[in-house]
Amino acid sequence: MAVFKGQKEKMMLDGPENLNRLVIGAEITGNLKTLTSIRLDGVVTGTIDCGAKLVLGTKGVVKGTVNAKQAEIEGTIDGDLFISELLILRATAKINGDISTKKLIIEDGAEFNGACRMGEGEENRKPAKSEDEVLQEQREEDLVY
Repeated sequence: MAVFKGQKEKMMLDGPENLNRLVIGAEITGNLKTLTSIRLDGVVTGTIDCGAKLVLGTKGVVKGTVNAKQAEIEGTIDGDLFISELLILRATAKINGDISTKKLIIEDGAEFNGACRMGEGEENRKPAKSEDEVLQEQREEDLVY
């Protein structure tokens, strides 16, 4: 089987050795950004920016905005979700926030309190950065290490 350049790069990023993981008992306060898939079983307070698939385990909690290509949710999210492809809410999922996604699967038992927008438009993309976020990034770029 031939592997083309784009496929090879994707395979390198999504390989098992590049899977990120936050285990039960771990907590992060701040923004989390990754190009590869991630499994969260701990607590994240802040924005999650995932360039691949996000899996939130049954004990996982997110208090903030989630941006991802795909997501499979078993835990609790208090915040909005922006999923560009497929979002799966498992039976144990609890979502308190708005959802924007291309495709949505909700298992019996999942809880969802918020609005849902589906389709392929711009609304499924990451929300625009606030003025404060833009200013903070500019300050960070001005720092010399």
